[in-house]
Parts: sequence; C-alpha cells; structure tokens
Amino acid sequence: MRIKQQFLPHQLCTLVHKQQVRQLIGQYLADQPAWLLDAICLLKEGAITQAYVQHDGVKAAELFYQLLMQLDKQPSA
Repeated sequence: MRIKQQFLPHQLCTLVHKQQVRQLIGQYLADQPAWLLDAICLLKEGAITQAYVQHDGVKAAELFYQLLMQLDKQPSA
C-alpha cells in the first residue's frame, strides 16, 4: 500500500530548502563517499535541533563547525 504524503505550504518550503542545502554541501563532497554527505546532513539537523531546544544558535553552530573541522582532519581512505 502506498501512502501519499501531503505537505502544508511551510513544510514544503522547508523540505525544498533542506534539499537545496544538501545539494550545496554535496557539491563540495563530489569525490567523497555518499555516506559522508548523509553524516554531515544528520549533524547539521542535530545542530539545528540543539539550537532550537537550547535557544542558543551560536553555541550549536560552533559545535557543528568544530565537528566538521575534526572530520576534515581525518585521513582519506
């Protein structure tokens, strides 16, 4: 059974934006494994959620940046 998902206008805008951000990040990871893009997008969503819950977007952004810098230091496979 296939369920048709219906989106409210603001949900559709959010979904489109998430896809655009994912595509932008993916442009910088063209030579990397696909799982890395998935991992970065999950980290990004976690940072957004943390910022919302803790009411502190700067702290969450700094943590996300630090995590990305640690990933960048890892040797390539």
